[in-house]
Amino acid sequence: MRKLVAKPKQARLNKPLLPYPSTAVRSQGKASNVVIVCISGRAGGVSTSGMSKLQNTLRNKLTSKFGIKATHIFHRSWNEQQDSNPFGAPLIIDLIQEINARSIKPSYLAIIGHSFGGWAACRLSRVTKSKPNFIGLIDPVFGYSNKLTSGDVPNGAVIKNWYQEYGITGGEACRGGKGKIPCVPHTNGLSCGFQTIPGARFDKNVIFLRTWGGKKQLVNCGGKGRVALRASHIDIDDDEWIHHQIFNQIDKDLSKLLKNKRGS
Repeated sequence: MRKLVAKPKQARLNKPLLPYPSTAVRSQGKASNVVIVCISGRAGGVSTSGMSKLQNTLRNKLTSKFGIKATHIFHRSWNEQQDSNPFGAPLIIDLIQEINARSIKPSYLAIIGHSFGGWAACRLSRVTKSKPNFIGLIDPVFGYSNKLTSGDVPNGAVIKNWYQEYGITGGEACRGGKGKIPCVPHTNGLSCGFQTIPGARFDKNVIFLRTWGGKKQLVNCGGKGRVALRASHIDIDDDEWIHHQIFNQIDKDLSKLLKNKRGS
């Protein structure tokens, strides 16, 4: 009788699991979905506005460091259809479309706005699919009467506001400020921005325009020598020190989000 010998069982091979994306891959995916919006105010939808300058500064400093797409850092008017209309309202649907064209679900969203652009930034923050990580407001104005309603209260993880108290005209340093219009009353939307933003981490009063390094910008005034240039509503968005602080906040946030990235 033939002896039966049990055959050894073959090891059962499990199907290989899909490899979990590396930290670098996950970080690159997040970087490709970063969106930063710079919104200019009334009659500010031009390439030479302070918000377009901020766009260029952030592109230069953030794209190479974190691998963000340059087109994901963009400048837009508060109302593309009626940019100069003081009685208009922010065109939010246009801003939403611009964000969605870059990322349906941003991994990081920053919204910065000046004047009526600050108004647009606040309203926009309330309707984005995800809560913005950072909202930067530069002398925001909530319509011609400058009255903040419940629908204008910004919604963001970090909210910062920079404002000035000296009106709409600029370049008056050599006249001792006599040609400027003081912000009286503070609710005058044709003169100055809003000073107390609900939920803001701080409300910073900007008295003089400064350089990227924080030094006062000076202008030559003949016999008076060089005089510090006082901030006004129309030029506060050009303040390089504000741009620097905005960059610092975004850089700090992205350094946490994209931990594998290193740069200067």
